[in-house]
Amino acid sequence: MEKFWYLSTCLPIKVNNRYAIFQHAMYFKLKKQRNLKTGSKAKHIFSLQPTRRNKIGLDTIAEMIEQRTSLSRGDVVNTLITLQQIIGERIQLGEIVELDHLGTFKATFKSRGVEDPKTLTVQDLSPRSISFLPKPELKRYLEGISYQIVQEE
Repeated sequence: MEKFWYLSTCLPIKVNNRYAIFQHAMYFKLKKQRNLKTGSKAKHIFSLQPTRRNKIGLDTIAEMIEQRTSLSRGDVVNTLITLQQIIGERIQLGEIVELDHLGTFKATFKSRGVEDPKTLTVQDLSPRSISFLPKPELKRYLEGISYQIVQEE
């Protein structure tokens, strides 16, 4: 039977103007890799790799926001969709979108290196991506996490 590790933490969540404590767990599994360090006698090294158990979507997030605010679910969904559109439009214009307390979004790409800059073309660009850098306020949710080992059944 494979062992899984999990991170557990208690988070105070405000629901309908009351705070409730929720126990959360993030599961990890053991990952075996070839040891690439020179001078080491060990052939393999081991690390923990996150295993994602649940995925929440727009409807779930909208419901959670609805429960914590005076907004209707439809208002929340429309606002989140509009936010996504505005972020996308601004990134297309080459702007960096910074949302206080959440983080920063920006477009990224890679370019192939060439010896002569006159030979650079758009074909030298790799597919674009969107980078997200969380703000310290968001990263604080990682503080206070404790580790426990559990056996998966």
